[in-house]
Amino acid sequence: MQNLGDMRAGSVNWVSEGVTPPVQNQGSCGSCWAFSASEAIDSAYGVYKKLNPVPLVSVQQLVSCSSAFGNEGCNGGWMSSAFEYVMKNPLNSNSAYRYTGKDSKCDFNLTNNGTYGIRSYVNVTEND
Repeated sequence: MQNLGDMRAGSVNWVSEGVTPPVQNQGSCGSCWAFSASEAIDSAYGVYKKLNPVPLVSVQQLVSCSSAFGNEGCNGGWMSSAFEYVMKNPLNSNSAYRYTGKDSKCDFNLTNNGTYGIRSYVNVTEND
């Protein structure tokens, strides 16, 4: 894997670097916002913590638990609101809080044990 200084000088293909999660299927649930946020977090852990394979964080936790941040589960939401949630509530792994593709009540027993948090996020300009 390239070091961060080298990456800033040119372009990088994160897929060939092995730090992107596999493609997942959201099914009939309108959770694209949760998948985009969780996969960005997966990749960030892969890049900055040099984890390979990357962790798969819980999409279902975002779907079920982030309504107070303006998201509406399978009825849609915002990637930025998902990040705001994760800044205050670290995510569990996908294996601990599995994706069901359905709206469901938040499992607060699981949310208290999340290990994948973020301190901040930025919006990246298109094609940057």
